[in-house]
Amino acid sequence: MTEEDCKNASGAQGRQVPATDFNHHKLQLAAIFTDGAVLQSYKPIPIFGWGQPEDAVHIELTPTNPDRLTGSISTTCQVEISGKWLGVLPPCQSGGPYNLSVRTKKECINLKNLMIGEVWMASGQSNMALSLADSANGATAVAESQDPLIRFYQVPQTGRIDRQAEAQAGWNSCEPKTSGQMSAVAYYFARKLRKHLPVKTAVGIIDCYIGGTSIAVWLDQETLQSCPEGRIYLDRFSRTVSGHTDEELEAQAESWQTTFDAWNNRVSEIRQAYPGISDEEINSACGQCPWPPPMTRHSQYRPTGAFASMLERTAPYALAGILWYQGEEDGPFSSTYQTLLGLLIDRWRSLWQLPDHMISTSDSAAQKKLPFFIVQLPQWSPSEGEDDMVTDSDWPRIRKAQWSMSQARSAVHTVCLMDCGEEHNLHPKDKRTPGERLAVHALHWVYGQQGLPINGPSPLGPRKIDPVHLSVRMVHAAGMHFSAKMPGLRHAETVHSSDWREAGESGFEAAGADGLFYPVAAKILPFSDRQSCMPLGQSHQPFGKPEDCRIIILTLNKVRNPRWLRYAWHGWGPAPLMNDAGLPAPPFCKAISVADK
Repeated sequence: MTEEDCKNASGAQGRQVPATDFNHHKLQLAAIFTDGAVLQSYKPIPIFGWGQPEDAVHIELTPTNPDRLTGSISTTCQVEISGKWLGVLPPCQSGGPYNLSVRTKKECINLKNLMIGEVWMASGQSNMALSLADSANGATAVAESQDPLIRFYQVPQTGRIDRQAEAQAGWNSCEPKTSGQMSAVAYYFARKLRKHLPVKTAVGIIDCYIGGTSIAVWLDQETLQSCPEGRIYLDRFSRTVSGHTDEELEAQAESWQTTFDAWNNRVSEIRQAYPGISDEEINSACGQCPWPPPMTRHSQYRPTGAFASMLERTAPYALAGILWYQGEEDGPFSSTYQTLLGLLIDRWRSLWQLPDHMISTSDSAAQKKLPFFIVQLPQWSPSEGEDDMVTDSDWPRIRKAQWSMSQARSAVHTVCLMDCGEEHNLHPKDKRTPGERLAVHALHWVYGQQGLPINGPSPLGPRKIDPVHLSVRMVHAAGMHFSAKMPGLRHAETVHSSDWREAGESGFEAAGADGLFYPVAAKILPFSDRQSCMPLGQSHQPFGKPEDCRIIILTLNKVRNPRWLRYAWHGWGPAPLMNDAGLPAPPFCKAISVADK
């Protein structure tokens, strides 16, 4: 855990306000509905909250400045025996402002200045939580952030329902006084959408993240119990807290909090005295961040900790999609990550699925698959003594799991960041690159703006062409070259050739039947054979335009009968392949079948 994790892991372990819930005999909206909210366009709009059982609730959305082209929309629902109610307004086009009225015979709630636009949830752990003020060029970005049509809501970060914190939360318009606390990734995402969507389209961001959380924190008990991978997390937590009373655990958390606060204060003092000081120098002066905190039975870091207290409190607020940046905390458990990520996508989609009887047949198809956009982990290597639990194969396995979701699930897309990262900083300061790449993917897949490039160079398949050479066919490879500015490339200042790299600097490795990988040299060749852009075993329907294809020739050196080929398969190291759109090749590991040789 580094300084940024410590800064972004808000919410004291031992100082949380005792959980309270709504008074179910009083009409109330879910906390996410406040003045200034953004509601999702062109989808059914769920409005929900609590009230007196069996009361009728009338919901009405009215333009603030009505004209002959727009009018009010309304619906009525009934409070369930449990005290919950849910009404669904029909889809609307972007626009506003609107007023929202929710009333029963005895009570009424009125909200103002609502917009209908595009709503995205930004979730995950500390790299999503890193604020705009703390990101690269943060002061400038904050100063230039004025845009009343970018709005954000920050879900209180807690491990149990905190009614007091919810009451203090609200939607904010983006301006220098507010934007500094916003997720930097989400800000750059929203800013890019605003630039490319119709000029008056509002973009709303729901910040729902906690630094330092594993994927199990964002799943419910039933889902984790349903598979061996999930039960590992539950059993580990149970062993940690067993044999201790709540009082003992809370006392440990209080003691840790004191140490944690002192460390943060010391770091702040040093940063003020020495602007630009590096993370390594901070750790040398202050010691490593005191992490992780001791676990309690109400900790926001425990399995299921954020699911009921944060996620379920916002669902099923209508969304255009979800941005997910998480996985760093699960590095030591990378072998289980793929299963849990798939379960998370399925579970969250079910949480946002509206009952069929509440929506029309024409609307039901539009909400079937909630889009997920996953940030693939960038490059990183722990500094000495920082994290001895993470091996060099853990992050490649996490990246593989993230990439596989875009192949295994519909409406799931993974954004590659292999050209990004800081060697010993788990929280690279550049958040503009991931934010804007997420936006370009959203513009392509959700908003149909398919002129924007989204793919880096991608392999079709390796072929053995003689005893010492392999060829790899690449698509999305127009202008493909080896960049001298990639993380992990040695002597970058002396490298001038953009079409050749020696073994150890190409990012490519080959292995024989023994599974031992050796670095190999690589040479990029121009397209010369239309057949090279065909899928293996096929002679029709090329994957891309011929001019977008390239060939890479690999010199095998120590491997004479290759069985495996991989690229950028490391936590930190060479990954220099780029195309002329400035997009990196994603990491891959491929078996070379007999037919390919």
